[in-house]
This record gives sequence, structure tokens and C-alpha cells, in this order.
Amino acid sequence: SLKLAKEFIESDTASYFKEQLAIAYNGMGIISRREGDYWKALDYYQNCLKIEDKLYGGAKLGNTFMNIGIIYREMKEYETALEYVNKSLDYAIKNKDRVSYSSNYNALGMIYRRMKEYDKAIECYEKSLEASIAVDEQSNIAQSYNNIGAVLFRQKKYDKALEYLNKGYEIHLANNNEAGIVRHHANLVAFYNKIGDTKNALKEAKMAYDIYKDLGRKVEQSDVAASLSRLYDKIG
Repeated sequence: SLKLAKEFIESDTASYFKEQLAIAYNGMGIISRREGDYWKALDYYQNCLKIEDKLYGGAKLGNTFMNIGIIYREMKEYETALEYVNKSLDYAIKNKDRVSYSSNYNALGMIYRRMKEYDKAIECYEKSLEASIAVDEQSNIAQSYNNIGAVLFRQKKYDKALEYLNKGYEIHLANNNEAGIVRHHANLVAFYNKIGDTKNALKEAKMAYDIYKDLGRKVEQSDVAASLSRLYDKIG
């Protein structure tokens, strides 16, 4: 798609082909991020941003700002990540886009969680959950439940954490959302390990590892491989 869009633009500068070029850059950015190549992803997103800015005069930049924010989050540059996701949130509020609003608050919550600012993280996840329920956006509802569960786990509220994680899992399962399902298994690795249930921790880690491998998500696969290594070491 990227190759064709570049070729067509050489002979026809219609906005349609420019839109397709922006979409292709965005898609390549998503793939590169999932493969763990963050600098390449950032380059694709910046190219997408330049085209969108020229085409729409700043009217449709929210989604790309969000994607750039996620890259900086993964690179542990949290202040820059917050800056970009908040820019995206401004667009969502301005356009009364509740789905994007929900996604933005989920992303903000994840950044605050990484920063260990758990109260702020919960506040953001609850705002995301409220907005998702209002528009019946099942994927975001499930993600919010999972994220709240992950923070409760870090606050050592284990029973409540498991309750929220299972709520999210049930929705992902009903919608056959592979990414959500595998994230649930990965979350349970830490949960079972923390409460001393090594047998179930190993079971969940093996499942997560195999699914991440099939999905080609190398960063997450690497994280689970490290967990498996520690678990096998634990049992000798």
C-alpha cells in the first residue's frame, strides 16, 4: 500500500492518494511497534503526522498523537508520552469523540501505572471505563477492567484485582480478541507467582508465550520468556 501510494502521488497529487499514504504510514508504524522496532515506528508515525497536518490543517491528528505517545511510553520517556497522549485527548474532547476519549484515558492510565502513580492511574482507567460503557465499546471496557485489575494487583489488593481481570477476560473471550486474551494470561503469571502458586503461573506463562509467538509480538514474547526462565529457576 505504501509503495503504491508513493507511485500514484508522483503522477496524481489528489488528496485521496495522500490519505492512503498517511494510512499506510500509520499501519507500518503499528506493525513496527509490535515488532519492538520503536525508532522505525516513530519515523513512520512522524511521516503520517506531516501528511495529516497538511491535508486536514490539524483537524485529524489525535490518533497519530496517541500512537506517538504509546511509542514514548514503551521507550520509558514518560513525560513526552504524557504530552502526546494529552494532545490526543484534547482532540477527542473537542470532537466529542467518546471512543477516542476512552482510549486516551486508558493510555494515560498506563503511563501513570508505569510511573507508579497508582491513584492517578486508577482515576484515568475509571474515566475510560465510564466513557466506554456509555458508547458500549466492548474492547475498551475489557481493557479498562484489565488495567484496573493490574493496578489493584500492584496495590496488593489481590482478590479485587482478580475480579477485575476476570471481568475483562470474559469480554475478550466473548469477542474472540486474541490480544486481550493473551494479555490476560500474561497478567495472571505475575498474579499466581505473587501468591505462591507456581504451577498455575507456569501454565499461564506457557499459554501466553505460545500465543505471543503466533502473533509475532516479540517484545511481549521476550517478557514472558523471562518470566518462564525465573519460574523454572524457582522450581529447580
